[in-house]
Amino acid sequence: MLEFSDERWAQLTGGYKHRYDPRPALADLSAGKAKQAWDELWMELYHQDDIGTASLVVVPHLVQIHADRGEPDWQTYSFVGSVELVRGVGLNADLPSWLVDDYEQAWRDLVPLALKDLAASEDASLLRGALGVVALARGARRAGQLLLTFTDSELEEMMAQYDG
Repeated sequence: MLEFSDERWAQLTGGYKHRYDPRPALADLSAGKAKQAWDELWMELYHQDDIGTASLVVVPHLVQIHADRGEPDWQTYSFVGSVELVRGVGLNADLPSWLVDDYEQAWRDLVPLALKDLAASEDASLLRGALGVVALARGARRAGQLLLTFTDSELEEMMAQYDG
């Protein structure tokens, strides 16, 4: 993981393609200020399917914070999965070479967390996010995209059209 003291943080960009340093929001999330932190992270790092390098760099940190907190949090799964779905698409950032190993390790660590949370939760948002990242991690990209992108009501509309 990129150490908080690393100078590269100052050069990272968010979803608006301007420089953004997510370290304060990550610190807030780690300290239990989840709503405030998630509001900022979503706003700055994921804008209408646009991401930057900071959006990718936070992934290992988010997975570590999730593991350390030991509390199911649907936003970890939804954010990490959403970033993965748009990574390298269009003008979106792809993984810098120095991040590849940490990013891939974060995904390997995320799947057991998701499976554990799936077994313990009945929260619909958590279930959709956790199932979505498991699907992505196992190569079922379209299934992951459906789970992470569409709301229950949107899926019901699609199914109604499909059923005729």
